[in-house]
Formats: sequence, structure tokens, C-alpha cells
Amino acid sequence: MNYYYIKLFKQYCYGGKGVGSQGDGSAQLICKSETDRNTLIQILETELKVECIPLTLGQEPIQSPLFSPATNKSNKQGLGNTNE
Repeated sequence: MNYYYIKLFKQYCYGGKGVGSQGDGSAQLICKSETDRNTLIQILETELKVECIPLTLGQEPIQSPLFSPATNKSNKQGLGNTNE
């Protein structure tokens, strides 16, 4: 990775982390906006020929059988916990 890409990441991302080992893993990048994410994906896929999988967090309320946003309570039965 050369200085060009480090500077590029700083322009579009807050930070990132390598995941995996021995060079066969992946990287998780936290982009500053959806527009920045899409721009960076285009650059990475075109220039570095890497596959990018976008993930957006925090725009929709979490819908889970383990947590009810309406009551702000966890569902202990959903966790397999029989003790109250």
C-alpha cells in the first residue's frame, strides 16, 4: 500500500481495521458518509481490483426478537435464558 492510498483513505474514511491473517483477510473501513463510501468503493474496485461489500449501520431501528425498541427491554426468552 503506498502513500496515495493512505491519503485516499484519510479523505473518505474515519479509520479502518484489517481482519484476518497472513494477507488473506479483509479490511473494514468506516467511511464519513454514504457518498464517500460509494466513491471509495468505485476507486478500490477499479484501481486495486478488490471486491467491496458495503454495509450501512444505524439508519433503521434494529428489528430483533432479542430486543424491543418500543419497551427498551431485552427478551430473555429469545436469549435462551430461563432464569428471570
